[in-house]
Amino acid sequence: SHIHVKFKQGILTIDYTLPQRDNVKISIFTGYGALIAQNAIGLQNAGSSSSSLNMSQMPRGTYIVKITTGSYREARPINITR
Repeated sequence: SHIHVKFKQGILTIDYTLPQRDNVKISIFTGYGALIAQNAIGLQNAGSSSSSLNMSQMPRGTYIVKITTGSYREARPINITR
């Protein structure tokens, strides 16, 4: 898998690995599919990267973290609890 997500002390951290140099966009959706945050990172080299988002103000529940690149997209659910 390309993505690992973790939530700790209000911070959502997304670790991901790119198989090749590519454009990267990270999107966060509610469980109902509404887009609530988007981080267009842009062109990144192949290898491991990490991105963090402050989600301490978000209500608890299930969110979908989606990484979109030129060559693949992958989504992961994350449960935010307090």
